[in-house]
Amino acid sequence: MFSSDDMVNWTDHGSHMKATDFKWAKGGAWAAHTVEKTVNFFYTTVRHVAINGFAVNVAVSASPTGPIKDALAKALISNDMTTTTPTAP
Repeated sequence: MFSSDDMVNWTDHGSHMKATDFKWAKGGAWAAHTVEKTVNFFYTTVRHVAINGFAVNVAVSASPTGPIKDALAKALISNDMTTTTPTAP
């Protein structure tokens, strides 16, 4: 997690979330994004344990630097919810 007030100078807050923090995910997280509202929503793509494919997870936190918890205890969107995405090799 990095933050910046001016987009020039950055502060490293360290890693505060990994794919394996989600019991239904097996790793391989990428394309993370944070949306700040009244709480902070963290979205990322991971490999799913129970299906042969990928999933989008969502986590929440009162602070952008954590602590963070799984918002749904399941995938927000998973490969088996779509009909046009091929499964992972």
